[in-house]
Parts: sequence; structure tokens; C-alpha cells
Amino acid sequence: LDSGQRCVSAQSVASDTTKTKATPVICRFRPESVDEIMHGGSPCVQFSPDNKQVAVDVDGQTHSFTFDRVLPPDCEQSEVSEIVAPPMIDAILNGFNAAIIAYGQTGSGKTYTMMGPPSSLGRGLLTSDPHRQGLIPRILDQLFRRLAERRREASLADEGSIHAGAGAATTTVIASYVEIYCEKIKDLLTPAKDNIQLRQDSKRGLWITDASQVPVSNTHEAMGVLEQGSSFRQVAQTKSNTDSSRSHAIFLLSLRNSFDSRITHSQLYLVDLAGSEKVGKTGAEGLRLDEAKSINKSLLALGNVIMALTSKAKHIPYRDSKLTRLLENSFGGNSYTCVIVCCSPARYNDRETLSSLRFGDRANRIQNKPRLNEEHSVDELKRLLQESHSQNRLLQVRLRDSTALTRQQSQLIHELLSRLDRDSLKHYKNKYGELLQHVNDQAHTLTQLPFNVKSCIFWWLDGRTILSCASINREFTKNLRAESIWRAVLANEVFGKDSDVSANVKKASAVPHPKQFYIRHVKARLAATTAKNSTAAVLPGGVYLAHH
Repeated sequence: LDSGQRCVSAQSVASDTTKTKATPVICRFRPESVDEIMHGGSPCVQFSPDNKQVAVDVDGQTHSFTFDRVLPPDCEQSEVSEIVAPPMIDAILNGFNAAIIAYGQTGSGKTYTMMGPPSSLGRGLLTSDPHRQGLIPRILDQLFRRLAERRREASLADEGSIHAGAGAATTTVIASYVEIYCEKIKDLLTPAKDNIQLRQDSKRGLWITDASQVPVSNTHEAMGVLEQGSSFRQVAQTKSNTDSSRSHAIFLLSLRNSFDSRITHSQLYLVDLAGSEKVGKTGAEGLRLDEAKSINKSLLALGNVIMALTSKAKHIPYRDSKLTRLLENSFGGNSYTCVIVCCSPARYNDRETLSSLRFGDRANRIQNKPRLNEEHSVDELKRLLQESHSQNRLLQVRLRDSTALTRQQSQLIHELLSRLDRDSLKHYKNKYGELLQHVNDQAHTLTQLPFNVKSCIFWWLDGRTILSCASINREFTKNLRAESIWRAVLANEVFGKDSDVSANVKKASAVPHPKQFYIRHVKARLAATTAKNSTAAVLPGGVYLAHH
């Protein structure tokens, strides 16, 4: 992203609440460490001129990746903040959830990126150097600056309004700080709470039970909460990192914006994940080894969740670990999310760097569904209800008008069709009346003959005559026998119209046929075959004979 570009624009945050949003990924490389220099110190990565692509060389094979932004080792802390912080602050101020998550191997610079270097004044204290401050202190500073600007703008608007405070918004910020250590959620602000639980319901969503909630009104108070919790975080020394984080830390800001007619809620997750470890490089033993196992297991569960989301799996294994459960909204849920992948440029850690880049590449394909977290006041709900009633009444009036118009159109159509039917019937009777009457008289005369005579006559009638008589005379149809229909139709239509009738009848009589089956189908299609002047194509008898 360029300096003028952001991961999520303020306009899209404020207006677009229905579409899915891709997860932007920022890849940051730290300078080589002393340990890496001692093991050779040769770089394994190359960066594109536009700082959006990186290529890593592992065992002679080059792997290329494209991200929203790739930051080389000489980038400043302020550059990370300029890219990531503004869109996330826009999101939470407009009532949307947001999350910033730092991922990478142990010792790759995640805590430095999120917190900044520690202060020499005491454990948990962060540097006051503005050039070296991490992302979280900068976000806190920018957030409360924006809130102060909003209050000033509201006060200036009130001075020119007769309704003082009519457009003012009241914002409450509450801070919480927890860590996930060996699959237990611990409250860093109250260390005695070392195994708190997660709960979820339809109203509040997902929340941490019994976690300390500290109201903060300015940057100084928020930084005090951050430093207080950081002093209790699990940190230990390994061969790869002198201050290795042994837990996943989540600093949570909850905002409540109260306007005249509505209230918005939003949460900002600032997550510093523990780094994945190779025991052979870190030299972890005893308790450190158990911590490494727990860290790798939770990160593996997170990778499985991302794999399931990107492959459109039906089941997403959020419940496989406390980490994935807590980040359920951040990956594939109701949140704007930005992932910062921290990597080493040294060949000594090339495989770990490749693994981190692959994680970031998969995370970049995740689609989240952020939505506005809004609730209305009682007066606003009454107003919306009145508007709904007004719209319903208007729709009812339009529906009555359209129904009346539809009835008029229907009457006209029926009248037109009736006239067409009458005219068509009159024309048909004038043209075919004499012929139909003649055929009907013949059919009626045949049905009045004795049974033996009728059988003989029906036997020798051609198929077309039988069909013509049966189509207009019910009595003729009732008197027909299955053998008469079968043999006559076959003789006249199947074997040929110009052939000898007696020879064809003999051929037809030699063909076996299921009487009851064919008589039903022949009677059902008599009228249709008369109009088409063809029976072989529609009568089952023709198909039956062709198969034999």
C-alpha cells in the first residue's frame, strides 16, 4: 500500500455493510540478529521495487509471494502505523469490529512491532521514544486524538445551534488485557484470574467472562493499563530470543458510541501471538518445552482454521483451541482484520520464513463479513415503527389500485377470448359440420347393429375410419373391442396404407399384444391421432411392433 492508500478506506467502512472484505496482510522483515550473523549472515529474500512482492530462496528453489505491502528491514515503526492504524480506527469509531494480529516465528519481531522495545525503567514499561514506539501505543494515541477532535467539533456545532448537545456523541472506551498461556486464559490485569472462560450468545456475541474491564479516557490511562498487564505476561529467555513471549497476548478495546437516536458498539483486538518454535534451535527444556508444545499446537489449530476458510470447508474448527475460539470473529467473521507477518531475512531461518509467508498468503484469501453493531434508543425505535406503518399503508393503497387495474385487464382478456372462441367455433362448424355429421351418422348406425355383425365390420374397417368415428361418437368408442382397434390400426398404419388389407390383417394377428395395456393408450390418443393423421408415431403398438 502506498502512503495515500489504506487497507480499509473510511468511506467503505462507513457505507458498505453487506459485502465481504478481504484480509489485508502486511509482511515485515526485521534486520538480521547477532545469532543469525554468527551462522553465516547471508540473506535469502529479495524485494520488488513496489514493495508488494517478496521472493525467498530455500534449498535453491525460489518462492514468490504478493502481499498488500512488504516492509524491508530498514522500515521505521511509524511506517507500519501509517499503513495499519488509520483504517482500523475508522472502523471502530463507525461501529465496526477490527483486529490487528502479529504472526511469525519466535524472535521475528512481533512484540517489537506491536509494543515497541521495553523501557529500562522497569518490567512491563514501554519506551517513551516516539520514533521506536510500537503499533499499540500509536493506535491508542491516535484513537484518543480522534475522540478529542470529535468532542471539539461537537462543541463548536453546539455553539451555533439552539439545541445544545443535539448532535454530540458520547464515547466510552473500556480496556481489557488477557493472555492465553498453556491453553488457559489469564487476566493480566488481575493475575489471580488464571483460568477464565469464553461465552457466547446471540446478543453479546463472544466475550470473556470475568475479565477485568478498565474505563480509560485518555492515552495516559490506556498506556497505564497496557504496561500494567505487560508486567505480568509470561516471558522467558531462549537461544533464539532473550525476551521470548511464552503466551498469546490480546489487548482488547471496547467502544460504545452514544448518539441521540442510536448506540454503536465495537471492539478492537490487538493480538501479539507467541512465535512458532523449533526446539532444536531454541533449546527449550522442561517448562519451556511444554510451553513450546502448547504454542505450536494452538498455532497449528489457527492454521487449520485458515485452511478450512480458504478451502470453503463446511466445518471450521474454531473450537480446537482457546486461541481460535477467541479469534473467531477476526478470521471469517464480523470484523475488519489486518495480519502483520513478521519474518527473518537470514538464510539460517529460511524455512521458518517460508512457513510464515505461506501462512500470510493463505490469510490474505480470507473473506470477512463486517457489519455495523448498532442499537437504537426507544424514541428512535418508535420513529422507525411509525415510518414502517406509514410505508405499509402506502403499499396497501398501491396494492388496491394495482388489484383493481388487474381485474379490469382480466375482464377484458376473458371477453376477448370468449369472442375468439365463439368465432372459431362458428367457423369450424360451418366448414366441417357436414362432414362430422356424416361420420357421426355412420358411427351411430354401426353401433346399432347386432354384436356379430359389428365385430365383422369393425374387423375390416381401416384404422383411419375407426379413429374418425371414435373421435366424435362415444357409443362407437364404447362398442370397440381391443382386437378391432389393434389389428385395424396396425393393418392401416404400420404395414402400409396401400397394401392388401387381408394380408396385413393376417400379419397383425400373428403379433402378440397385451390387450389391456394397449387399449388404454389407444383410446386416450384417438382424438390426437385423428388431427395429426398419423398413429404410428404416437401409438404404443407401433413401438411395440418395431421392437419385435
